[in-house]
Amino acid sequence: MALIDTYRTNVAKKREQISKLFSEKAKENEKIAAARTKIERASDAIRKTKSSATIKSKTNDITRAEKDITTSEKKIAVLEKQIAKLEKEIADEQKKVEREEKKIHDQRIKEEAEMQKKHNTRF
Repeated sequence: MALIDTYRTNVAKKREQISKLFSEKAKENEKIAAARTKIERASDAIRKTKSSATIKSKTNDITRAEKDITTSEKKIAVLEKQIAKLEKEIADEQKKVEREEKKIHDQRIKEEAEMQKKHNTRF
């Protein structure tokens, strides 16, 4: 396999990895939305009740949901860092692809010039 093909394969793999990371990030955002909904419902229940047991239970629900949000936000931060790293790696691989393409192009031009020179010297 030519070096340029290796670089192109690396770019494709990294793009696929980024796609998976974006999917994971979307799932974490869904978890955050669900937790915020739980907080809303629990807050509404607290406002509507006078029972201390219900208030305590719903307060615990809110605390758990807030922890879930924090956990998901941390995961999102890690995912975003990984995405940024992969995007930088893709940019680096693209530069390599472009260098190889230029090298191949220059080599073809050189070979064509040599063939033209040989052709001209025969006549």
